[in-house]
Amino acid sequence: MPLYEQPQPFGRYTLLNRIAVGGMAEVYKAKISGVGGFEKILAIKRLHPNFTEDHQFIKMLLDEAKITAQLTHCNIAQIYDLGLVENQYYIVMEHIQGKDLFQILRKLYTTGIKIPIEAGVFIGMEICSGLHYAHNKRDANGRPLGIIHRDISPQNILLSFDGEVKIIDFGIAKAAERFTATETGVIKGKFYYMSPEQAKGLKLDHRSDIFSAGLILYEILTSSLVYTDEDDVTLLHRVQEANIRPPLVVRPELSPMLDKIIMKSLSADPDQRYQNALEMHRSLANYLLTLPSNFGRHDLGEWVRNMFSDDYKKEVKVPPKPADPVKNEIAAFFQKRRDISDGHMIPLAQEGAKPPVAMAASGNGNASPASSELAAPALSSPPPAPESEGVRAEAPRRKGKDFASPGAEIDPMAATRIEQIDMKRSEAATVLRYANREPQQLEPAKPDPKALVTSGDLVGVGAPQRKRKHQQLLMWTLVGLSWIIIAFGVLIVVSVRQRPHENKSPNGKPTVEAPAKLLVLDTEPPGAMVILNDKPLTKLTPVYLPDLPAK
Repeated sequence: MPLYEQPQPFGRYTLLNRIAVGGMAEVYKAKISGVGGFEKILAIKRLHPNFTEDHQFIKMLLDEAKITAQLTHCNIAQIYDLGLVENQYYIVMEHIQGKDLFQILRKLYTTGIKIPIEAGVFIGMEICSGLHYAHNKRDANGRPLGIIHRDISPQNILLSFDGEVKIIDFGIAKAAERFTATETGVIKGKFYYMSPEQAKGLKLDHRSDIFSAGLILYEILTSSLVYTDEDDVTLLHRVQEANIRPPLVVRPELSPMLDKIIMKSLSADPDQRYQNALEMHRSLANYLLTLPSNFGRHDLGEWVRNMFSDDYKKEVKVPPKPADPVKNEIAAFFQKRRDISDGHMIPLAQEGAKPPVAMAASGNGNASPASSELAAPALSSPPPAPESEGVRAEAPRRKGKDFASPGAEIDPMAATRIEQIDMKRSEAATVLRYANREPQQLEPAKPDPKALVTSGDLVGVGAPQRKRKHQQLLMWTLVGLSWIIIAFGVLIVVSVRQRPHENKSPNGKPTVEAPAKLLVLDTEPPGAMVILNDKPLTKLTPVYLPDLPAK
């Protein structure tokens, strides 16, 4: 059935477009609408019209709906409804925006890209988590359902653009409550990803799904096929033997610990494998903890979005980035001005004339045509240009004739502009000249090429901002110096006040004022020996005599 160009009603649902085709059914992206503008995007799996009378396929579809409806887990796609429209059975499922592992592996094979090891390990962990839940699910009475998926393959593992890993299609799952029973010796599923016992038609248990999960993990991490045989008979024989070379041989950067985990899950003997999916999940989780990166669901989603960026933008309909208000303001400013030079408007030679050819000064002082982005749209009636310091407008002279004088013929298409910046004075000097139709060689002062401002849409636009920055820097420097001078003055005043006071003796020599409870002995001339309690002191006058009672 072709893709729908227009939404098609299907019962109480609306089919939007077909997203997948399988052997027994088609999957459509659909939506359901409700009151108050309610809408929900869903996926509808509808049985092929060719199988509407085939009771075996109908029972398989009903088995899938009956089994999956009892499973509520983040790693299993949810079932919402089961119905019949126009003699066609359908299942309403959770819609997952993303890619299945088959599409991802095909891109890895064709491009030679290696998936990050932590991403592959995380995918394997999520598969094991969903399998462990399904294997141990019980009914409302507490009885084990005994679910075995039996078709764990890349086509039935979905990766969303948000990093979710979902198991789908329990159509051939073995469970205690099925309408149809599978006879021993009958092979169901894609035998490429079968366990050896499943390929031999033996009795199965949940360890068969563990082998299939290990096989998927092998191919994800190595970006290569386990079996390369094209003949079905030879391939089936290889699957039954399960003689698989270690993944470390295919991808040497894998660690021996991870290689051991994968090979244990791929053991031909079920007793040598992990006995349940939780054991394998824990082994992968312990290995992931040894890696330096803290990989999680958001990281996986980012990797999938980068791998399929075009499909992601189409399916999710990523809105464009919001417009930059600064750019919009600049665009509006140019719509109102014919030409801008450091914020000054330039008069036009003729009203409604075509935009002039913009000329930018090169390093050798010659004028060269600038890009079309520099040309500004014309105005119907441009106002006159004010004069300011550093900006002047003058007309060049040729052979003694002033082409800017009244009556002179001026071609507005030949108007050119040169903007140059004097970095030493930190100001812009714009010279506006009018020339003949063909741009003439101008003779401005040769500026320093390193001094030209080239960041921005116009040469020289950043000069006023640079000047303001220099002024602010100078102002703050002066403020800082002022504070330093004030601090030094305060320190000097404090130090002077803390020094001991000195008095002048009658002979003009300074004497030290004694502190309280101290006796000061001074002689004329100084330097006399002092005897206290019949003991001479070691110091000569003037001296302090401490520990004496004050009087």
